[in-house]
Amino acid sequence: MKKRKKKARRSSFSTFTKKWVSQLMYVAMFDIQLSYLLAFLGKEQIAETLSITVVTEIIGVMAVYFVKSFLETKEQEKIRIQEREMDSCIEAAESEEEG
Repeated sequence: MKKRKKKARRSSFSTFTKKWVSQLMYVAMFDIQLSYLLAFLGKEQIAETLSITVVTEIIGVMAVYFVKSFLETKEQEKIRIQEREMDSCIEAAESEEEG
């Protein structure tokens, strides 16, 4: 009976999407700091508009990223459960052949 070797999972594995969202967050944080600078310089209306736009974009990007991550994780769990079921069926068939 052959057993499958499990792949070692790296918890710090960064996908393209993680890197992309991370970069967007850095840019958004910089833009929010710029809105404070603009407010300090007397450009309150521009600062308020910039802040609203940046916060809206952050929420939008993160919401899409969370949904994507949830769906990927759900699909990976489904595949993992199917693989377990297949392995148990194969083991049961092999034990029947031996016995």
